[in-house]
Amino acid sequence: MIIVHLRTFGLEKIGVGHCTGPKAFLALSNAFKEKVFLNTVGNVIEFN
Repeated sequence: MIIVHLRTFGLEKIGVGHCTGPKAFLALSNAFKEKVFLNTVGNVIEFN
């Protein structure tokens, strides 16, 4: 499953777009909690 594979990366944030779809967004949100966000037009993402 993709979620199991994603866990191996140690991601700090996961930004998803509209094309991810509601089912996948929900699955990712359940698995990664506050790390998942909806990345929309106008969002500014800063990398440290």
